[in-house]
Amino acid sequence: MLMLTACSGGVTGGANAAPADTGGECEGTINVLMHAHEPMEAGFQAVAAAFEEEHPGAKVELTFIPNENFANVRNARITAGDVDITEGNSSGATRELPDYVSGADESDWVRGLKAGQWTELSGDWLNTWSPGVREALQWEGKDYSVPTGISYVTGVYYNKDLFDANGIELPTTFDEFVAAAEKLKNAGITPLIMGGAEKWPVGLLMEGVASTSLDDMEAFDEGLWTGSEKFTDPEAVRVLEKIQTLYSFAEPTFPGISAATVTGRFTAGEAAMLPDGSWGAAGIQEQNPDFEWGYFPLPGSDNAEDNQVLRGKLETNMAIPANAKDPGCAKDFLEFYSQPEQYQTFITDAGFLPAMPDIKSTDFLESIAPYFGDEGYAPSWGGVFHPNPAAGQNVRVGFAYDQIAPMGTESNMEKLAEESQKSWEAALPKN
Repeated sequence: MLMLTACSGGVTGGANAAPADTGGECEGTINVLMHAHEPMEAGFQAVAAAFEEEHPGAKVELTFIPNENFANVRNARITAGDVDITEGNSSGATRELPDYVSGADESDWVRGLKAGQWTELSGDWLNTWSPGVREALQWEGKDYSVPTGISYVTGVYYNKDLFDANGIELPTTFDEFVAAAEKLKNAGITPLIMGGAEKWPVGLLMEGVASTSLDDMEAFDEGLWTGSEKFTDPEAVRVLEKIQTLYSFAEPTFPGISAATVTGRFTAGEAAMLPDGSWGAAGIQEQNPDFEWGYFPLPGSDNAEDNQVLRGKLETNMAIPANAKDPGCAKDFLEFYSQPEQYQTFITDAGFLPAMPDIKSTDFLESIAPYFGDEGYAPSWGGVFHPNPAAGQNVRVGFAYDQIAPMGTESNMEKLAEESQKSWEAALPKN
C-alpha cells in the first residue's frame, strides 16, 4: 500500500501448475523478466554470470522493464509463453483474503495461483530461506516463488554525534523516545526531519507506531471487519495521539519538505533523527561517507519487548509461469540463486536486506541484525491491514496520519477517530 516499489498486473494463459521438473544439465536460454531497478539488476547479472559458468550450455537472458510498462510487458510475454522466470507478486507476501473480508478483490498473484498459472516448486533447497519469509510467500502450504529481499519500514536513522553529545541512549519505549526528543529540542536541536510533501514518507512513521502500539494487529484488523474492534477504541485513539506527539518534534514545515531533500539535510546535521525505510541507508552513506549514524526500531509501545523487532515488507518475488518453455532449467536457476553463497552475491549488489539467515554484506546489515526477529521477517501494519476499497480516503491505510495537523487540519484525535470509524462502518457490507 504505502511502499509499493513496482506495479503488478494480471496474468493470462498457463495450465494447471505442477511441481517444477528437476531437469538434468541445463542447456539453452532461460528468459528472466524483472522490473528495472539498477542495484537489483547488478545482483541478477552477477548470479547469472556464475550460473552460466557452472552450466556452460546455458544462457540467462535478463530483461529489465521500467515500472510503468512492466505489468503490460510481463502479461504479454507470459501469454506468448516467452518468459521462464518473472515476478509473480510485486507487492509483498501472498495474502489470500480471509473469510471476514468482504467486497475486496484478491491480488492478481493469488488469482493466478488459484487458476494454476504458476509452477509449484519443491526441494530441500527451499529450506535455505528464512522460515517467516518462506511461509509468507507460500500458498496453501506450497511454494511457488522465491524472494529477492526485505525492506524494513519501521526504523529511525539517528545522528550518533548528536546523541552522544546530549547523553542520549537509544530509546526502547515510547516514553523514552519522547524524553530523548524533548532533550534534543531543549538543546536547540530539531529532533525529527521528514519529507511530507509526498505523504508516504510520513506514513512510515505511522507504520512504526501502529505496528507496536496495537496489542494484536491481526486481531484488530479482523475486529474492524467484524465490528468487535473500532477506530474509536482507546488503543486505536492512542495510535493517533502518538503520531500527533511525534509531529510536535518535527521541523514545523515538514509537510512541505520533499523526500528527495531530507537525506542531505539529515547528514548535514539539521535534525537528529530521520524515520525512513531500510533502503535509505545507501543514500545516507553516499551523501556523507564520514557521517556517523545508526538505525533502530521506532518504539511505539510502552513495553520495551514489543519494540525490538524491525517490521516491513517483502520485495518482489520470482516465479515460473506454468507455460514456461523450460521449467526444469528455470527451476535450476532458482535453486542456484537460493544457495547462500549466490544469494550473498545478489544481496550485496541489490541493496535489499536479506530474506535468508546468516547472510553478511554490509556494516549497516550487521548493525541491525539483532532486530530481525526469530523468523527473519515480521510484517508491519500495512502488511496486515485489509483496506476496504469502498471506504473513504481517511481510512485507506487505517490510521489517518495525513489528516493530523500539520499534515492535515485535525487536532482533536478523538474526533478524527470518530470520523474514521463512521467512514469505515458506512463501507462495510450490509447483511
